[in-house]
Amino acid sequence: MDRIAPLDKISLVSEYSFDFLGHRGNRQSTMVSAYKQYITERTNKEMIESDKGFIVYSITPNAIYVEDVWVAPAHRRNGVASKFGKMIEEIALERGLHIMLSSVDPRAKNATESLKFILEYGCKLDSCTENFILLKKEI
Repeated sequence: MDRIAPLDKISLVSEYSFDFLGHRGNRQSTMVSAYKQYITERTNKEMIESDKGFIVYSITPNAIYVEDVWVAPAHRRNGVASKFGKMIEEIALERGLHIMLSSVDPRAKNATESLKFILEYGCKLDSCTENFILLKKEI
């Protein structure tokens, strides 16, 4: 039976490569998670991942849209999600984009915590429906 690599063995993988302090680097990834492969094969989304978590985003004509952020429980409340956010902002600015969008499904588990973080990060309410909250940050 094949063993799955532990989280700390999964390299940061993306079209963009950063060390986890958010500095650009030339790290070569030798391993891509199955989820990253799925995301890039099945969707028009991109992903940055590290041993601490991942962020899934897409580029629209006018904004960068953060669809998913997940941080491993042992690394929560340590600034990891904010570092992912700064990486996304850098990518957006390099592509000439000055708006970052994110959303929360209020029915999702831990939706309140997600919404609190997004607001603390500087996003503001853009619009909402019964099952969808859209937030926006100018960068």
